[in-house]
Amino acid sequence: MNNVFYISSIGHSATAWLATALDMHPNITCYHGIRYSPEDPQRKQVEGDVFLEQLAKKANKNHFVGSVHGYSGNHIEQKIKDIGGQYATCLRNPIFRISSVYQHHYKKVMVAQNPQQIADFEWMIKSFLAHNRLTVDVLMAAKLLRDTSVDGSPGIDGLSYTDLCFMWSVMYVAYNDFLTAQSENRVFRMEDYTQIPEAFADLFALITKQQIPLDAQYLYKVFNIGKLNSHRKEIATDVDEFKQWQPNHQMIFKVMIPFIGPKILNAFYGSLGYNFVTTLIDPA
Repeated sequence: MNNVFYISSIGHSATAWLATALDMHPNITCYHGIRYSPEDPQRKQVEGDVFLEQLAKKANKNHFVGSVHGYSGNHIEQKIKDIGGQYATCLRNPIFRISSVYQHHYKKVMVAQNPQQIADFEWMIKSFLAHNRLTVDVLMAAKLLRDTSVDGSPGIDGLSYTDLCFMWSVMYVAYNDFLTAQSENRVFRMEDYTQIPEAFADLFALITKQQIPLDAQYLYKVFNIGKLNSHRKEIATDVDEFKQWQPNHQMIFKVMIPFIGPKILNAFYGSLGYNFVTTLIDPA
């Protein structure tokens, strides 16, 4: 079996922290968010199977090589299994994750001076709008979508980028969680592996096939890397975070979930201990 691993994530779940923590170990090389061969100075994107083959060439019986984030879903999952590597999925409480995704995409483009960034954002919103017209129509009928963005920025088809980007964020997070819920692979919560040494050790043991011992000195370094998400103020609970959402965004979340798969998501989030989220979902 190859000493290769892949930890799948759509991001916004401390993946950079996780990759840094794993890479700190002398017997592990871990990359973050790349889709190109580590040896390619041109950084030309490649398919997942080619990427994993490149990682496998760098691994040996005493050294594990892997990556976190970048590729996600069934494609990379099957590819890593085909070459005998280890696979896991990491995620985060969806309330916090949706907030993080929304802030990243919306705020970044609003301050962007790069025309390509703005064009990419507009393409993303237009594509979402084209493929989710039914959901949009339902929200429009409920008068939950505004025609003006909160910062005065332009929108599309008479709808604000503010609300459309939030809708995209909900779909992006919840739909990927919906797919993850139907996988048999281990799911690791950000709230655990970034805060609890035993949970981090559990993930570590899986991707290294329990072949590398964890010593106290390494764990001390891991949990003293630095504060996560230091650019954001602390929010005590997902309830507090949800209450800080704009009122119509709170309703948008509740209306959109039935379009994704409430029964599966309700059971999945409940099994992970995201109990407040389950109270927001009507599985009927």
